[in-house]
Amino acid sequence: RKVPVALTTYGSFPAAMVSLSYERDTFISKFENTIGYLLDSLEYLTIAEICDVVSRRSAGLCASGLVAILKRISCPDGVIAADGSMFKLHPFFMSYVTNYMKEMIPDNRKFEILPVDDGSGKGAALAACVASAEQQKTQPA
Repeated sequence: RKVPVALTTYGSFPAAMVSLSYERDTFISKFENTIGYLLDSLEYLTIAEICDVVSRRSAGLCASGLVAILKRISCPDGVIAADGSMFKLHPFFMSYVTNYMKEMIPDNRKFEILPVDDGSGKGAALAACVASAEQQKTQPA
């Protein structure tokens, strides 16, 4: 079978489909409704594997940036506010990022990724609040 014509157009495979690829029946139904093509089992498995490879690569890049920030600020323990559809909708993205970070962080530094909603403003406010609380703990009274 040939690649569906609908998939030859840039942007025709919505990013949300990547998160859905872990649920076979839901993905196949959504793919048919979106692309107009019914996948067979082998086609589904191929696309699901590609989606997982892309997800892991994305998580690795995200983890690299977060580790660089934690190292740069010399934070012994870090709390990271995470926002975005990959953190919210992807069933494994958070664990992929966490596992990559554990591999990259030296001396088993502790960190926590907290999912937040409603944009970067709240995430930044949460991060600032946590940083302030941590700073107050370390300062003498």
